[in-house]
Amino acid sequence: MDEARIFKSVYTSSKWSELNVPRLNQTFGQSTVYAIVIHNITMPIAMALHKNMVRTKAYLGAMELDFSYGPHLVYFRSYIGTQYRIMGRECRIFYTMSDEENSCFETELDEVRQYGFNDVGWEDRGAHGTVFDDYDTPEHFSQLAVFKRTIAQLVPDGDDGASDFAFILEDLSPRLFWTLAAAFERLPNGDNEEAIAQAALSGRRFLEQLADALFPASTELHRGRPVGQPQYKNRLWAFIALHAPTDLAKRLGKEVDRLDNEFNGGLHGSRQGPRLVEAFAALTVLTGTILQLNPDAARNPYHAHSRRMLEVFKDIATDVVERHDKALT
Repeated sequence: MDEARIFKSVYTSSKWSELNVPRLNQTFGQSTVYAIVIHNITMPIAMALHKNMVRTKAYLGAMELDFSYGPHLVYFRSYIGTQYRIMGRECRIFYTMSDEENSCFETELDEVRQYGFNDVGWEDRGAHGTVFDDYDTPEHFSQLAVFKRTIAQLVPDGDDGASDFAFILEDLSPRLFWTLAAAFERLPNGDNEEAIAQAALSGRRFLEQLADALFPASTELHRGRPVGQPQYKNRLWAFIALHAPTDLAKRLGKEVDRLDNEFNGGLHGSRQGPRLVEAFAALTVLTGTILQLNPDAARNPYHAHSRRMLEVFKDIATDVVERHDKALT
């Protein structure tokens, strides 16, 4: 692909752009262009950064990325990758697939501290962005964009609240995102009983999968309560109780029970469409609140990719056995 086509495909297909096109053109064949990709940034912060950088001689501008668009996904996500998580004065440096021994060096933490971060450390990104990641596709990000536009109407802070929610949900498990997205697609406009039942079923499945990701089933009792696979409400209560003060834990746990009752009511035809829409709005707020209780504990970088990992490992094991059998014969 020639330089002009690269420019057209990569730099001019953004939703919002403040690129210095003449200066960018001058780099072709002459200079290396470095890009910094910042995920989940609000528009006011992006504009403030741009205004502070625009007088810098080496600065070429900023633009909004769309990972449902192939060139953006390839050049700005697949090639660059994700290196850090920054929250206020806290910074985490990512490593992949438990390879802490070969990827993490104290000198990197020292370098980050020099930029003013007082809480630095490492974070395992698990299977995100690896060959096991089936969600790093344009189709996934197209669906994500639709999902964010939908929930922006249901959550506080509109677009920013929707982006925050989608970001932390994908951090925990992209599989959860697909379940909730499917539920929103099935939300009825009226009182169609079949549509209500399908949406309600998706809502209950979301609660079950949320419990699987946050507090996996166990044959042991937790504080005197069973937390096996069927007891998903108990497992959500257990996670909440571990990470929230008593009064807040009780309120959130009761909300879990209430929403589960709403979805079960929808399954049995005793809920109207508007009431179910309200339940999904409440479910979105509740999920965001639970995940923010302890973001570190809520992250599960292997959960969504476990099936794909098992499939690959089984294929490898089968191949090894077949090669061994052929060698013996």
